[in-house]
Amino acid sequence: MTTEEAKTEVVALYSSAKAVIATGDWKPRTFWGPCALNGGDGLVQWSLAAQVFVDLPEEPHVYGQEISERWSDLGLDPEAGPDATPSESSYLVSDPPKMTGVRADGGLTQISISPNVVFFRAQSRCVPGRLADLQAPQG
Repeated sequence: MTTEEAKTEVVALYSSAKAVIATGDWKPRTFWGPCALNGGDGLVQWSLAAQVFVDLPEEPHVYGQEISERWSDLGLDPEAGPDATPSESSYLVSDPPKMTGVRADGGLTQISISPNVVFFRAQSRCVPGRLADLQAPQG
C-alpha cells in the first residue's frame, strides 16, 4: 500500500462517520508521522483527528451503531458500546477495541459520540515512506 492509499483509507472512514453525523462544523487536523509500531523504521502513518460540538437530535448509540456497520463494510472489525469515559452518556466505536493498542498493521480508528461532542481519530496502517518526502499537513 502506498502513502496515498493509506491516507485515502482513513479519509473514507472519516467521511463515512461524518455522513452519519451530518451536522456541525468539523475541523479536521491531519499529519504524517512515524509508524507507532515497534521497529517501524522506514514506515510512516497518516493521522486525522476531528471534533465537532453539536446538539445531536438522536441518542449517541443510534449514530454509533450505524457508524459501526459502515466501518464493517469498509473492512474494519469495530467494537461498539457505551464508553465510561468521559461519561456514561458517551458511545464509543473503536477498531481495535478500546485500551488494546493498535491493529497489527499499526492502524487505529475510533469515534466517541456524546450528546454534545463528537471526536474522531484515526491512524492509517503503517506504510513505507519517509517523512521528509511527504507534504506538510493540509487541514
